[in-house]
Amino acid sequence: MNGGARAINIGGSTGFEYFRPPLELNGPNAESRNIRVIANLFRGSETPVAFVGTVQSLVANNTIIEPTRWLMRILQETVSSGGYTFLPCSSNQFANNLVYFNRTNISTYVNIGPNTDAASFEFANNLWYAFNQPNQSRPTLPAAETDGVYELNPQFVDAAAGNFAITTNSPAAGKGRRLPKVWADLLEHCYANPPSIGAFEAKPLPPDRADADGDLMPDLWEAENGLDRDDPNDAALDADNDGLSNFAEYLAGTDPRDPQSVFVLRGWQLLAGDFAFHYATVTGRTYRVQARDAATTDLWADVATTNGTGTDVEFRTLLSTAARLFRVKVQLAE
Repeated sequence: MNGGARAINIGGSTGFEYFRPPLELNGPNAESRNIRVIANLFRGSETPVAFVGTVQSLVANNTIIEPTRWLMRILQETVSSGGYTFLPCSSNQFANNLVYFNRTNISTYVNIGPNTDAASFEFANNLWYAFNQPNQSRPTLPAAETDGVYELNPQFVDAAAGNFAITTNSPAAGKGRRLPKVWADLLEHCYANPPSIGAFEAKPLPPDRADADGDLMPDLWEAENGLDRDDPNDAALDADNDGLSNFAEYLAGTDPRDPQSVFVLRGWQLLAGDFAFHYATVTGRTYRVQARDAATTDLWADVATTNGTGTDVEFRTLLSTAARLFRVKVQLAE
């Protein structure tokens, strides 16, 4: 398989009249901005990725197999002219990529052209492995890398058969960094937190458990309710100003956008010497009914525990001669 000369060309050389939005005379321009190349499998090509006059772009969680000349290129084809100022290729990020290469075929690890600012690039959490010369796996980069992995075989499931997924004990498993809006791998499996390096998550999470920002609210629930799955701080916010945080609403199974949607104890009544009330449950939760004497103690004690079923639950207890208070605590099921 051959990915061509440049499998992905981020930026390029564009006629001034074709820029959208149009070029600005009073501000810096760029061939492209904020391009994202996420969770791809590259096989062959002279170079898998060429950064060409782009700024603030991200290449992350890709698996790169045997490029034939360079591991990447950093170029500038459009320069300031005609009254227009162009930024150099700069401030791009290369992170969480798995690069598997034949050192004999690589002339230069990174091909850097003139008029670029390669030193402004950020490199982090990439795994580099020269399979024929492991001791030459660590590339010479234009900027220091953070938390890179070198000289370790990534342990593909079956490279000979073209299966470049990694095993659960791969040195790439769980060694990536969490990146905003990098949620799913090439097979549309949810990345773990921290994620694996490369295009294939070694330990994928079920969609209903994926939690990119670690705030204990699943990504799917956050997306369905208009929250930011990359912002751990929104768990403590109260989107509908009903006195309950977004996390409390998630626990209760209520709508964080509707102030009328709240968890309440309702229908309380006296029935033949019993005291009873109802409350709604959702699956994946444990409900602990607690009670205390109103006058003698402030210590709450569990009197009933129920696993949520998605239905209403009735709690009933013998009527006491002393005044008692009741409450229900909700927590994630273990």
